[in-house]
Amino acid sequence: MPGTGSERERFDALYGSTYPEMAEYCRRRLPSSSWEDAVAEIYGVAWRKRDTYLSADNPAAWLQAVAFRVVSNEFRKRRRRRRLIEKLLRQDRPEVPPPEAFVEATNEERYALEALSTLKPIEQELVRLVAYEEHSYEEVAAITGLSASAVKTRLYRARQTLTKVYLEKVEGQR
Repeated sequence: MPGTGSERERFDALYGSTYPEMAEYCRRRLPSSSWEDAVAEIYGVAWRKRDTYLSADNPAAWLQAVAFRVVSNEFRKRRRRRRLIEKLLRQDRPEVPPPEAFVEATNEERYALEALSTLKPIEQELVRLVAYEEHSYEEVAAITGLSASAVKTRLYRARQTLTKVYLEKVEGQR
C-alpha cells in the first residue's frame, strides 16, 4: 500500500509522544479495570481515522478530543449497564463512590471535592481539563466541541458556584 510506511511512522510518533498523557487522562477518570481498554480504543480510532488526524493542524489536540469522547462513551455505557442491572434485580443499588471518596484528604481538599461534585458533569470535566490537564480554553473547546466563548462562560459560572459552595462548607465548620 503506497504511503503506508510514512503513515505508520507518523502514527508511531503520535503514539510515542502522546501515550503517557492519554494513559494518565484515562487513569484519572476511569476505574483501573477499564482505563487501558479506553486508551487502546483511542489509538484504534486514531489508526482507523489516520487520514483525519494526519491532516489536522494539531494531531495531539485531535487525539485529546477522541479521548474525551471515548471516556464520555464509557461513562454512558456504565450508566446504562448499571440501570439495566438495577432493573433486572428490581432493587436500587448504591452508587459506586468516586475515587476521591477513598483518598485521605484535609478538610479543605474534601470541601473542594464536594464543591466540584455539585457541578454538572460537563462543568466538572471543563474544570478538570483546565485545572488538572492544564489545557487552554481553545484546546478545551476543540476537545469538547464547545466554542471557546462557551467554555469561558461555563468555567466562569462553574468557578462562581465552586467558590460559593466551598465557602459555605468552610463557614459551616466554624
